Amino acid sequence: MQEAALPIIDPAIIEDDFMNDRGLLREVFDSFLTQYEQHMSDLQTALSQKSHRELGSAAHKLKGGLMYIGAAAAAKTAELVEASAIENDLDAAQDACDCLQCELSRLLPAFENYLSQA
Repeated sequence: MQEAALPIIDPAIIEDDFMNDRGLLREVFDSFLTQYEQHMSDLQTALSQKSHRELGSAAHKLKGGLMYIGAAAAAKTAELVEASAIENDLDAAQDACDCLQCELSRLLPAFENYLSQA
């Protein structure tokens, strides 16, 4: 049986965690954006240095931030990066990082769109 596709943004998480407070969500998202760039840099550095521990740590931090803002698909992909790092499978981790970049390229505009809706 095929697993259902995860949403780019899970509105249920946002409604539960932020009580649909768009101002608070904007603040948290802006904070996530500044941290996400550092985490992505850390992922790339860890991959280039073949450091599975640093890679797993960066992926774990990014996954937490993604889960908090309701970015289900990207969080699942960050979890794959983390799992690959734990297994010391850097090839799989690189593939998962590439997928994570794709998920994030979908997430950022989708989140901006979500925030702009009344």
